[in-house]
Amino acid sequence: MCMADTVRELGHAEIPGFRPRVGMPKGMSWHTQQAELALMRSTAKVAQVENAIRRPIEQASWSIEPNGAPAEVVDFVSMSLGLPIKGEEGQSARRVGRVSWHEHLAQALESVFTGVAFFELVFDDGASGVNRLRKLAFRPNLSISKIHVAHDGGLEGITQRGVDGKDPVFIPVKHLVVYRNGRRDETWQGHSVFAPARDNWLELMKLQKLNSQVLQRNGMGIPKYKASQLTAPTSVKSEMEAGQKLAESYAAGQVTGYSLPPGADMPVEGVKGTLPNIQEAIDWHANQIALACNATHLNLTGSGGSYALASVQLGEFIQGLQSLAESIGDVASKHIVPDIVGLAFPEYSGVLPMVTSTRIQVQKDLSPGDISQLAAQGVLTKEPNLEAWVRSTFRIPKARELVEALRARKQLHDAEQQFGVTLSGEETEAQKEGGVSDA
Repeated sequence: MCMADTVRELGHAEIPGFRPRVGMPKGMSWHTQQAELALMRSTAKVAQVENAIRRPIEQASWSIEPNGAPAEVVDFVSMSLGLPIKGEEGQSARRVGRVSWHEHLAQALESVFTGVAFFELVFDDGASGVNRLRKLAFRPNLSISKIHVAHDGGLEGITQRGVDGKDPVFIPVKHLVVYRNGRRDETWQGHSVFAPARDNWLELMKLQKLNSQVLQRNGMGIPKYKASQLTAPTSVKSEMEAGQKLAESYAAGQVTGYSLPPGADMPVEGVKGTLPNIQEAIDWHANQIALACNATHLNLTGSGGSYALASVQLGEFIQGLQSLAESIGDVASKHIVPDIVGLAFPEYSGVLPMVTSTRIQVQKDLSPGDISQLAAQGVLTKEPNLEAWVRSTFRIPKARELVEALRARKQLHDAEQQFGVTLSGEETEAQKEGGVSDA
């Protein structure tokens, strides 16, 4: 077999145009789906699930893992993305670039809910001697007219619609960073976590509207006008029209009192029989939305249940969040960091730093007593790796260098000598001679 035959790709990843896209409702375009997803996310249950997914990932401690790269490369990447170096979480960055990782992360998470998120890498002109990352510019899905995909499934670029009468803009893949969720096919449209719950959301909207109508119509009963038998036959029609208006005004709550001709009547009747339990159906469909996103713990109520089961459900959900966080870090490490380093250090060809986060978990705030106990047990003082993990997990600032700590200690000692007051619990010579105490 020829070597060329083993390296040349023979097949393709392109899906025939006549075949419906995986997970896409029949007859629905991608832009229509994006607009519908925006509407879904404005409703209460969907917004609750979105916040449950977003917040833990955004609140995790993100940092730059050196990964064996030179210190100057690690520092430059840290500055460019506005992230601390791993082990230094909680400290202010020594230098800060123009990019906010927190803002970028919030926009990158759009891929989870819309299927895909596109960003354009924008660098400055290098006039200062170094090409620095200036912007990770978000390109909204609804502004994109076409996603260009090669036959082998690779992304070639995107075309954005023109604004203010300008021509459409093509952005090649070399200028893009793409976060794609739920890879179902090679269209690069991704898969929203809310897509499986679409039918439940549509039913929920119908039921909520119906429930409102049922409450309005049956909460106060339905007025029913009966014409008087004493009314002349030629006047019955006009009386019925007047009675219809009166009944409608009463149902709308606009009437506080009324009078009827002799023999006429307008009883208010309620519904006879049993109404269907619309609220139960609303709750079921709302719960299905959380179930589709593996957020079953959001469906728990105060009606009782197993705490162990709740813990299991929350554990599975957090594992899913961890997977999403790792995916975002992987994309950033492979498609943002190499470009940052490649332009700033064109001669460098070694290992690269990585974007990482602490494990997603239910955050526990440490009390001063907890920290004192950790220090007493030697967790924060004896084992460097364990200490770094504890500080990173609980967001405890990095310990000061020994020289800095000694310098601060000396400054405190000098101040105590100058003012004759001790903060260390030991009296200075000046205090002993002058009878000065902390009290």
